[in-house]
Amino acid sequence: MTALERQLDLLALLVQAARPVPKREVFEAFADEYRGSPDAAERKLSRDKEELRALGIPLEYLEATDEDEGGYFIDREKLYLPEVAFSTDERAALFSVGAAALTGAFPLRGELARAVAKLGSLHRSEARPRPVMYATAGPPSPFAELVLRAATERRRLRLVYPPEARERLVDPYVALHRRGRLAFVGYCHLREGLRTFWADRLAACALAEPNGSGAEFEVPADFDPTEHLPRYPWQVRSHPPVAVTLRFSPEMEISGPLALGLEGPGPYPVTHLRGLVAQVLALGPGVEIVGPSEARDLVRQMLAPLAARLEG
Repeated sequence: MTALERQLDLLALLVQAARPVPKREVFEAFADEYRGSPDAAERKLSRDKEELRALGIPLEYLEATDEDEGGYFIDREKLYLPEVAFSTDERAALFSVGAAALTGAFPLRGELARAVAKLGSLHRSEARPRPVMYATAGPPSPFAELVLRAATERRRLRLVYPPEARERLVDPYVALHRRGRLAFVGYCHLREGLRTFWADRLAACALAEPNGSGAEFEVPADFDPTEHLPRYPWQVRSHPPVAVTLRFSPEMEISGPLALGLEGPGPYPVTHLRGLVAQVLALGPGVEIVGPSEARDLVRQMLAPLAARLEG
């Protein structure tokens, strides 16, 4: 057994121990390793302790008392690294940088791909409706704070939304930012249905019951904000769904679908073909639109001005 193996065994013994381990028990547990004269065993154990401490292992000693023999122990709170918590914006930044790096080949690329995939899954797990969802800081709006409060506390709003001048009551189910603008989706009592509102377009806005307290409405369990404020351009409802098939290069097989917000092998029901094509072109040659033909024709159409400029 090498010195490193002996030190790892000593570490395992101390980590698993429910109480401090006396020196006597250490020598008994590793009788073959610490054999020889008592002085030689002491020196070898001292070297092992120094090596472990040099590696950052919090190996400590509890002095003996009249009731306890004392011994060596590992401070578990210092041994394990604390969990690293990232905000939504920090995870998005890490995902973007990691996904961009995956376009090349380099050592440990597989590990990075798995990390990017995990970040993407965390991002998707937060896609379900919450009272307030932040994507980025939006421009100032005199009603932004009120809208966020109403969505969080489930308070009904009384507002005027141009071009109409009529007041309407709205139950804000969710408030979130899209491309730097604060929007909220909720039930409009005037229209008797779900509507999307942008805070910077509000002409007037106030709590319907300023002196009220507690929730004034409930958000339906099947409410999905992405149906009203899509997360990705291809989800915007500008035409009936078009089944689009994509092909990803080996370098983009993980980062590509994550960057586009796609799940599964496809084909994908795209309701804004131009938006998808723009996203695909931005990812470079690692993503190809296989079909349908109208999608490939749109790629040629959108690249034509660039081709003409390069030829000129």
